Amino acid sequence: LQSTSDAGDEYIDNIYFVGDSTTHGMAYYGVLKGGKETDKVWTPRSGTLAMWNLLTEKVVMPSDNSELTIPEAVEVTQPKMMVLTLGVNGVSSCSKEQLTGYYKELIEEIKSASQDTVIILQSIYPVCSDYQYVNSISMEKINNANSWIAELAQENGCYYLNTASVLVDESGYLNPSYSNGDGIHISPEGFSVILDYIRTHAVQ
Repeated sequence: LQSTSDAGDEYIDNIYFVGDSTTHGMAYYGVLKGGKETDKVWTPRSGTLAMWNLLTEKVVMPSDNSELTIPEAVEVTQPKMMVLTLGVNGVSSCSKEQLTGYYKELIEEIKSASQDTVIILQSIYPVCSDYQYVNSISMEKINNANSWIAELAQENGCYYLNTASVLVDESGYLNPSYSNGDGIHISPEGFSVILDYIRTHAVQ
């Protein structure tokens, strides 16, 4: 997505954020409308959403604490827009074919569950240079995967959000002030940067 004028908080209020533990921080830190009680963050109870279980792993529905697969949740909710942030659990071991294959299956399932939902693929968030597993979940692998995700978005009628570009510092790693201290999860300050980016790179 290209730079746009600021679409404001109303734009953000229409988005469901779907992902793994790196997305869960949005609810944990209460950065969206509704704060910690927001219904717009879908993550698994386990916190882990890996590429190979995107269609089978269940996410928690904040409204009643029930668990549904992502396609089931989409069918029930019919979101106006969805931002998918996926891949950090899988980037260390998935080939391009595997990663994009899993992602494409999920996109197809979402489209068949709700044809009007606008699907936005977000870049995998960067990690800090001192992250414990930086050798396996490396910035090289993350950058490669993000280029595949951008390509996938274009080929499948989705949008791509390059938020990673505003989260890295001049070293090419996650700016430490945007991490909650463990080198991979995002801090409230980091989420503020992400939401600003989303609002100013809006679907027109």
